[in-house]
Amino acid sequence: LIMGDGGYGKSWMTCALAADLSAGRALPGQDPLPPQRVLMVSAEDGLSQVVKPKMEMLQANMDNIQASDQGFTLNGDAMVHLVRYIKDYDVAIAFFDPLVVYMGGKIDSYKANEVRGMMNMLAAVARDTETAIVAVHHVRKSSEGSALQHKVLGSADFINGVRSGLLVDVSKGGQRYMAHVKSNWAANGATLAYSFGQNGFAWDGLYDGSLHDDTPQVSLRPRGQVAAWLKVQLRDGPVSAVEML
Repeated sequence: LIMGDGGYGKSWMTCALAADLSAGRALPGQDPLPPQRVLMVSAEDGLSQVVKPKMEMLQANMDNIQASDQGFTLNGDAMVHLVRYIKDYDVAIAFFDPLVVYMGGKIDSYKANEVRGMMNMLAAVARDTETAIVAVHHVRKSSEGSALQHKVLGSADFINGVRSGLLVDVSKGGQRYMAHVKSNWAANGATLAYSFGQNGFAWDGLYDGSLHDDTPQVSLRPRGQVAAWLKVQLRDGPVSAVEML
């Protein structure tokens, strides 16, 4: 789940991730993968007016991109068609932006059992097809406390039902960043700074600061990148030298 307020660049981020994966370019902090086939389901942004120009600006391999702006409901019948399409096209990763559009009128986004039922169906699709599913979702305009369950818009099962959660936010100094706030199967990744605008989307380096730090720094030079990486690795306490190596 990628979650955050509107206007923070979530759609730009999904396009950037899709473009890099489609072209076989490395994601931040990772080695490049072979070019992947990507499915983009986006009901809010028109394909020809918004999505395609963004993907071309980001130098995506358009032969590896399949996109749909058609509305539908994620029910049992839709899941059958989705599985068939993913298998036929050999999709490696599918983006739903935003997820709530595809919930239909019968699912109450504030009822845990109804949200979890839909999330379980998506999880079953991911397992059956060995495909990564990335959903985009909004957060509350205001919330008490810092717990994820208070941030996510609607039921807490939006974040409880996924294995990995990314929060996009902006510091008091105006720096946009993406924090890995939930991970069930691995250690959380580093917090990354990013920017977007008329010139496209760019990863700006490791974000050297906490989620509530109003004086963060973005490390771009090699020495600063290493220092920021070390702080990320040690933020939860001491780590053995062997593990660090």
